[in-house]
Amino acid sequence: MKGKSAPESVKKSPKKRAGKKKKIFRIMLTVIVLAAAALAVLAALFFGIFRVRNFSVRGNSPYASAEVAEASGISTGKNIFLADFAAAKENIDSSLPLADNIRISRKLPSTVIITLDTAQRTYALELASGTYAVTNDRLKVIEITGEAPDGTMEVKGFPAGAAVPGRELDYSIADGSADLKQVLADISEAVGQSEFESIEMINVENPDGIYLIYDGRMIIKLGKAEDVLKKLNLAKKSIDEENKLSSSQYGIMDVSTVGKASFRPKNYKDMPELAEYEESRQAAQESEEPAPEDETDDENDGYDEEDESYDYDDE
Repeated sequence: MKGKSAPESVKKSPKKRAGKKKKIFRIMLTVIVLAAAALAVLAALFFGIFRVRNFSVRGNSPYASAEVAEASGISTGKNIFLADFAAAKENIDSSLPLADNIRISRKLPSTVIITLDTAQRTYALELASGTYAVTNDRLKVIEITGEAPDGTMEVKGFPAGAAVPGRELDYSIADGSADLKQVLADISEAVGQSEFESIEMINVENPDGIYLIYDGRMIIKLGKAEDVLKKLNLAKKSIDEENKLSSSQYGIMDVSTVGKASFRPKNYKDMPELAEYEESRQAAQESEEPAPEDETDDENDGYDEEDESYDYDDE
């Protein structure tokens, strides 16, 4: 039995099918052309408008704006979105020793904003050559000098290596030893928090026997760099509040044990650490003026008979 053929109304002629395909093709072609045009416009905007044309240098900069812009390594005409700000920050940091706390951002469509501060001279670390590497708190070398500048904290015994202005000071750490960079940061922070003025020098040659020189007349033994703030607060309290020491007394304050302070009067001659510090400081000074006379009494060399040894517990 023969099957029935489909009604004429549902049959599609070859011409109708071909027409529908052409219509779909035209729609797709239009979409592609419009998308390509849109991409072309976006590319023109992206690569044409968003190009670096201006630099804005802000903050407390010790350098001229043109010098900072050049040091960044970002060239004008470069796409502002493709500029490597991390590399630019490193370039500025290494080539401009006094630049610190560098921040870089963009202001569309074409301005690069560079904000920086002037590096603060924090430490003066003695080098093997007898000169000093003056650094900020990150140990970035600002300059090399013949003596420790006023306002810096002199550091002796630091295992410094290469000292290049603009670069972080190279140093070594023995196996199992504390990171002396962090040790310095802890001591510096503790000195600031305790408002302990007249700390002239830190000696970290022995990480287990760190000591400070106070007011050119007293050695403060910290021992290990642990609980530094507590130790310095106790030392300051012992000096300021106990009224047991004259303002010219020489001696050794031992606060290496947390919560305990002991003071032992000493003659200047009997403190080789202090004598060595004073000698090196005088040798570093390049002055034509005659050296000042020793203010220490010739009879007792800084030893005040009225000042006795004492022990103090911080309870």
